[in-house]
Amino acid sequence: MSGPLDGLLAKLESGQSVVLQVLGDSTAWGVYDAGVGSYVNNVLEPPTLRGWPGRLGILLGQHYNATVNVWSWNYAVNTGYANFVTLYTGAVGSPTITVYDGGWPGGTMTNILGNMPELLLTPNADVVMMYDGYNDNNQGVAASTFASEILTFVNQTLTTYCPHANIIVCTQNGNPSYYAPTWYDVMVQEFLPAQSIPISPPLQSASNNNSANNIWVLDSQQCPLLSTDIAEWVHPNAGGYTKVANWIFQVLVAGSPTSALISTASGVPGVTRTTNLVTLPANWAPGAEFTAADENAVITALNTLSGVLVQLGATVPPTLANSYAAGSIWTAADAELIVTTVNALNATVENLGGKNLLTLPAVGAQWTADNENAVENAVNALSSAVTILANGL
Repeated sequence: MSGPLDGLLAKLESGQSVVLQVLGDSTAWGVYDAGVGSYVNNVLEPPTLRGWPGRLGILLGQHYNATVNVWSWNYAVNTGYANFVTLYTGAVGSPTITVYDGGWPGGTMTNILGNMPELLLTPNADVVMMYDGYNDNNQGVAASTFASEILTFVNQTLTTYCPHANIIVCTQNGNPSYYAPTWYDVMVQEFLPAQSIPISPPLQSASNNNSANNIWVLDSQQCPLLSTDIAEWVHPNAGGYTKVANWIFQVLVAGSPTSALISTASGVPGVTRTTNLVTLPANWAPGAEFTAADENAVITALNTLSGVLVQLGATVPPTLANSYAAGSIWTAADAELIVTTVNALNATVENLGGKNLLTLPAVGAQWTADNENAVENAVNALSSAVTILANGL
């Protein structure tokens, strides 16, 4: 069965960059996610992992070894996006996944309609996901009014602003005991006549009904959130947003809500950064000269990642001892140890349910600029994969 992400995934597989646009409210923006709580002008800063849209981007980036940049709606001013953050770093030369998280805390369809030029920064989005309705419901908007608004918006406005995008209309996620699904039934029936929530399968094409051929309905309320996944009365917490992202990824990419392609590990205490746990910077030594600083950087990086993998439950992966070869002289033994260690750690990541597509080929006994780049790229890609696991994705 074809799906709304087919074109986006095909571009990633061929090395092309893609754009994912999300429009919605606070449950798209990530209110009550980890990292929310510091204020700028009395307004919440974006959460560390940018809610489920940021996590969905990470899952795609991890699966396709692509760099993920996420722009969050600037809730402080409500007139544009804050500067992007890189949540996942792919290999040098890899494609980029740009996620525009247009979630607006407190936002309604009225807010979205009134800020289209600012919310939709590019007409080149590959996929647009609609994730709105809670606030409309809470403010007393009739279900039939909301359903009519979103149908018109999707069929006319979005298809005009993003003419090449596939559009996914979601039923949202939140506290299942607070919002009855019947309110969303009316919206679903605008796109899929005579159907009610839960729809089966949870992803269906709305073509040949009231909508254009590039519109899909995703019944994301079927994501099994528990009371422990809710922060207060409606918003998911960090674990809830992780579940939502995984469920959406599994349905859209794997075609099944039960295909657990990516681990939902509980995470490592104290590991909360979304940038790489360790990073070997470009030209970490002058040119192709291998120095004691290079040696120490490699030892520290790989042993740090090895220690985190142990905390995640791995059998003790290999570590490198200080001065694993004669000082700062690069030898054949150094080369063999580096390659063996990096690739063994890659295998450990795979065994824990993660994904790292970049292995380190033999680099030989002669230290060159190419060898330096190969080690740098491999260690940084490994660090990205371990960081994702450590953050519970």
